[in-house]
Amino acid sequence: ARVFYKGFRMMKEIGLTDRLPRLVCAQTHAANPLFLMYEKGLEDPNNFTPVTAGDTYASAIRIGDPVSIHRARKALLETDGIVTESTETEIMQAAAWGDKTGDV
Repeated sequence: ARVFYKGFRMMKEIGLTDRLPRLVCAQTHAANPLFLMYEKGLEDPNNFTPVTAGDTYASAIRIGDPVSIHRARKALLETDGIVTESTETEIMQAAAWGDKTGDV
């Protein structure tokens, strides 16, 4: 969330856009600390609790205690962003769909 926010904020600052888009984040159920914080309420930074990341096909996002959680929180708050989570079945269905259609 933070990296996309930073890029869009820079685009706004130099006049390429006049507004920030709403950020939408997805985490795997096996490693979902941002989703859990979102569910508790992003307004309170103390709502963050690290999790022990479990096994997942989404290995690139298998992070239970992200170092940039509070920057991601800020980005979501400033863009009225949302966070969702997905199951392993949903991840594999999306991967299969992407393989079939080339939309990865």
